[in-house]
Amino acid sequence: MKFQRKIDFQAHYLPPSYYDFLAEEGLFCPDGFPTPQWDEAWQQEMMGELGIAYALLSVSSPSLWTKDPARTRTLARKVNDEGAEIVSRAPGNLGFLATLPLPEVSAAINEARRCLDTLHAGGVGLMTNYGGVYLGDRSLDPILAELNGRGALAVLHPTKPAVTVPNVNQEIPVPAFEYFVETTRTFLNLVQNDTFARYPDIRWVIPHAGAFLPILADRFESFALMLRFADPDRRVDILADMAHVYYDLAGFSEPKQLAMLLRNVDETHLLYGSDTPYTDISACVGQAEALEETPKLTERQKALLFTENALTLLPDLKERML
Repeated sequence: MKFQRKIDFQAHYLPPSYYDFLAEEGLFCPDGFPTPQWDEAWQQEMMGELGIAYALLSVSSPSLWTKDPARTRTLARKVNDEGAEIVSRAPGNLGFLATLPLPEVSAAINEARRCLDTLHAGGVGLMTNYGGVYLGDRSLDPILAELNGRGALAVLHPTKPAVTVPNVNQEIPVPAFEYFVETTRTFLNLVQNDTFARYPDIRWVIPHAGAFLPILADRFESFALMLRFADPDRRVDILADMAHVYYDLAGFSEPKQLAMLLRNVDETHLLYGSDTPYTDISACVGQAEALEETPKLTERQKALLFTENALTLLPDLKERML
């Protein structure tokens, strides 16, 4: 790999308690996609192959939501403790994102404080919805206020939508299409409720090059104008909110998605994401090479994407990275 100092914002890990949870729930193929194998040795080997100098580990979908809040709290605590332990063995090239027991807000606040203050998590990982409660829901305002007060990093990841259409596209795994719909839906939910404006100090990362946002931004803005006209006190500014957040380029953002994203977003808001281990390593290598070689970015812009934007977003990484 040409760029050897990549910082990975979409590196997923599966600690023992998470495997146990998936087995207990019978989730051997959650979201229609097989659960991959992961361990620390594989993580380090993969990082070397992809030229990744630092990875922020996070739990992917389906995360830990259950119908039993007490169980969810216990699961989140176990997973976060294991994440901190994993990082302690490789602090120079690994960090982790806290998993929160949402939608139980008080418990999520307590766990966020514990992880950020005591376990030294690099931020929080947030699913698009928790049992049908989406991130723009006003019931979640207290946890967002907590994160905003800290200027915390919040990395979004899609999960299965709260409602799906039966007997349509049944053979297509949820990540192939519904994840993009879900990311776009959640972002619009945050825009509609002025969440980005009310909590401007949260450092958001939106996955997969913004999903459908770049191609639909102008259409969404035309409807946002009507909302602002009806209520001048509302902000509802999708273009400003898109410019405010950061985007990882995990998945297959090149050759088509990147060009559209650059029409809406400044180069200083691009971040690298591998999407390992859910994306096969050969595909990760191919996508990393495509981004390294793309003519859509200058060499300076590629340095921003792979490393420098992350160091601006998380300046303390300079001291922690090997």
